[in-house]
Amino acid sequence: MTLPSRFTPGPVAPFGRLPIQVSDSGIGGGDLNDALRKLQRHLKLIIACLVVCTLAAFLVVSQLAPRYSAFAQVQVGVPEPKVLSKTEAVMAGQQPDAEMVRNESYVMASPTVAKIVIGKYGLDRDPEFNPELRTPSLWQRISYFFSDLLSAPDDSRSTPDAAERAKRREERIINSVLSKIDVQPIARSYMLGIEADSVDPTTAAKLANGFSEAYVAQQRDRKWQATRSAEIYLKNRIAEMQREVAKSDKAVEDYRRRTGLLKGATTGVTEQQLTELNTQLILAQAGKAEAEAKLNEALSLAKKPNASETIPAVLQSPTIQAMKQQQIEVQRKIAELSSTYGERHPKMQNARAEEAEIRAKIGIEVQRVIAGLRNEARSATARYEALRDSFARLKTEAGNANEESIELQALDREASANRTMLEALLARYKETTAQQDLVQADARVVAPASVPDSPSFPPRMLLIVIAAIGGLGIGVLIAFVIENFDKTFRRPEEIEEQTGLPTLALVPTLARRARPAHHVLDKPVSPFSDSLRRLDISMHADNPAEPSRLIMIASAVPKEGKSLLCASFARLLANSGRRVLLMDCDWRRPSQHRLFGTRNRTGLAQVLAKEVSIENALYRDRDSGAHLLCAGVSRPANLHILNSESMRELLVELANGYDTVILDTPPVLVGAEVLHLARLVDKTVFLARWGRTPREVALTALKQLVEAHANVAGVALTQVDSDRYRYYSYAQLDYGYSNSAFASSR
Repeated sequence: MTLPSRFTPGPVAPFGRLPIQVSDSGIGGGDLNDALRKLQRHLKLIIACLVVCTLAAFLVVSQLAPRYSAFAQVQVGVPEPKVLSKTEAVMAGQQPDAEMVRNESYVMASPTVAKIVIGKYGLDRDPEFNPELRTPSLWQRISYFFSDLLSAPDDSRSTPDAAERAKRREERIINSVLSKIDVQPIARSYMLGIEADSVDPTTAAKLANGFSEAYVAQQRDRKWQATRSAEIYLKNRIAEMQREVAKSDKAVEDYRRRTGLLKGATTGVTEQQLTELNTQLILAQAGKAEAEAKLNEALSLAKKPNASETIPAVLQSPTIQAMKQQQIEVQRKIAELSSTYGERHPKMQNARAEEAEIRAKIGIEVQRVIAGLRNEARSATARYEALRDSFARLKTEAGNANEESIELQALDREASANRTMLEALLARYKETTAQQDLVQADARVVAPASVPDSPSFPPRMLLIVIAAIGGLGIGVLIAFVIENFDKTFRRPEEIEEQTGLPTLALVPTLARRARPAHHVLDKPVSPFSDSLRRLDISMHADNPAEPSRLIMIASAVPKEGKSLLCASFARLLANSGRRVLLMDCDWRRPSQHRLFGTRNRTGLAQVLAKEVSIENALYRDRDSGAHLLCAGVSRPANLHILNSESMRELLVELANGYDTVILDTPPVLVGAEVLHLARLVDKTVFLARWGRTPREVALTALKQLVEAHANVAGVALTQVDSDRYRYYSYAQLDYGYSNSAFASSR
């Protein structure tokens, strides 16, 4: 018996000792064409995944509540109108920069502004922002129930009072409102964008406009309050100075009446010196008062945040002006870098560090200016005190003669200084009062929000498209996974590559309505019938002149279509004029008697036991003329008879009386007697179910057959799906017989 080349013993170990290598290669070698064919095999699965994901996305999107977005724009750092050019505002406007715009965005989205908007529109009565007004869903009720059920009572916790509950309720509403607001600086501008989200388009527009208007109003009120505070301070100070002036004037007049000194009286050189020194002392006192006023104003502004740079002396400093110009350049550089790099980028960090260094230098220079003002006040005080001391010495030198005159001049000088201070305060008060009606905010609403026409969420079409693409990807992935885990035989090339045996035939599956055992008689030229003829021809291709008489049909496992193929093959050969005998050697699960419509009372078991003769055990098929030897009634203990000499003698006798004897045996991996029967027959045809029999299982069964010295003619694929086969091979299994002249029924 000649073995296939792959199983031939030689320098390499025989088949039974060779490791099984299952190859996944296919037509096309894994190229794009092969991948497309794999996808085509599972086109229905891919379309199903696409449709399911698209429908699921549509259902989810349809259930999502729509949300609307409104957008408003506010400009910060708006310059004030200069109606009075020489008037300095109490609270100067801020110079806009990127950092200031960022800070103002936080101010706009602060709880203070949110509280104003809530009170203006009554948002605490809206269920969207007040959780207490919402109707809890069924799931929330269930969760609340189990939370109360599982939570142990804690007597140590005190119940919050009404004020505490009101405070918590207000905080929840504020947080809910702020969660719907997003304030972001608009790149490369001094603009703030306010985006508000809500389930109601009108509410979204109200939120955006409410926050922008409340922010502008808050800015205006802050400046107005500062101006009002300065006005009250100046008013009180003026009243105090008026009392001081009246008191000093009264002291001068009382002294004149008491000493008898009249206005305009002069006395000698000493009097002239005293007069000149008095004039200088008055100027020194005024300078002292002015220096102290500047110092006090500078110290007062230095205590306020971001107001130290508005000190007049600071604004007049060329050093600070140069540093401010550097700061503006650095801020412009930061703004340009922020559009390209993130905050952690080294260039951004260097620019931020450079800005902080300039700001620190400005702060140091401001402190130097304030120190200079302090030194000027100290110098003015020292000069005043020096002149006062000189005046005292001159007065002492003048003697008692002009003592009264000197004292009069001192009183008059003090009165003049008080009057000068009062005039300065009155002038500043009038300027502040005039500015009160001109106070404007440092921001303005550039583009108020309009009521949106369409919802901004959810993006229905985008989500559906993404779901469709995802479903397509999932389908493709599943298709490739299925192909990767498909370890069955699909094409003849796979059989020849894995086993080294030829593919004898591809037997297609039959329609459900067809009678499988009679199909070869009803449709002798069908694809199923032709595949059996091809099996007969391929099986005897090595020696057509001497066809094999004893043929065993074997399979690895049950349900491979073996019994049906044996019955159909026997009827096909008998219908062509041969003398054919079909033997049912499967005592475990006999089935040929059912396919031929007879009983299984007498058969092979009784013949081997010498209970009946072979002639009395045979059944003749009236439709085809084939003879059938059923399995007969047997017991498990009698399985050894199939391996006996009686079985060999019976096969020799039958081979002499029939052209073809077909043995229907149990599966190779089920019945060990198959290996003995394989030695007694001329050829063995191994069956594997298309797309069902695992390759490793089929190779294991073939190993056992070859090790038993069986002459394996080849492998036949059974129950091949004709429609799906074209996705695995470039050839078709069924070219159609509807127009054939031989397509008539029997």
